[in-house]
Amino acid sequence: EAMNKILKEESAHVSGAAFTSDVWSSRGQHSYLSLTMHFIDRHWKLHTFLVDCRSFEESKSGEIIGEKIDRMIESINLPPRAHICMVTEAGSNMVKAMRESPNIVEHLICACHIISNCLNDVFEIPLIKRAIDKLREPAASTHRSIQRTLLIRKECVELGSKEQTSLVR
Repeated sequence: EAMNKILKEESAHVSGAAFTSDVWSSRGQHSYLSLTMHFIDRHWKLHTFLVDCRSFEESKSGEIIGEKIDRMIESINLPPRAHICMVTEAGSNMVKAMRESPNIVEHLICACHIISNCLNDVFEIPLIKRAIDKLREPAASTHRSIQRTLLIRKECVELGSKEQTSLVR
């Protein structure tokens, strides 16, 4: 209701909206499809609304995702001339859904998802995985012990001082 009220008041000034959408699973492995809308009003105030978040237990195909997102977008009182941009992750089903949507003018891939996927791949490299595993316990111990944290901090300062000294030579 709040979203539709603001859109009605701002309809002459809203030239476009950006949306984000994702299919995700809860810890209980229940799937959901969400759509969030972002737009700037005539006073340059950013508005963000969760348009819809619904259970999504059917096939995660591009066609079905696209149909559901289109229905969500069409339920909003956006001006007919509004430029609609969508940001999603890079899954082939999302890319297909956005490419085939009659409502989406522009589709962007979320850089954070790309970086996250790259890092997940890097963390699976055996050498890096072993290094991370070796660092996990010392890092976790700093959460359990202030003395351990202070000891590590002192070592870092001493190493930094030695490093700075060797740079001066």
